Amino acid sequence: MAYKAWTGLASRAAHELEHMLLPAGVTDPAWGLYSPTLGSKGPVINRAVVDGVTDIVAGRRPLSDFDGIVQEWLSNGGEQIRKELTDAMAARG
Repeated sequence: MAYKAWTGLASRAAHELEHMLLPAGVTDPAWGLYSPTLGSKGPVINRAVVDGVTDIVAGRRPLSDFDGIVQEWLSNGGEQIRKELTDAMAARG
């Protein structure tokens, strides 16, 4: 019984915290827009970024590798994704 009461209290506290923090969030300007390159290459190149950053955080790679991780993402499709989403934002107005 105590567990149930505690989880109810914790979930209410989390809910209240989310509502308090929501106004501080930043809306993603690309929300709802489509990039064909993101659809086709996004999962692979995004996984490479996540894996690279995870390796840095875990100490398996030096922080100095971060710029190379970003450059690899850009050259493997990230720059095209950026262009497609920027164009879509401009078309949306």
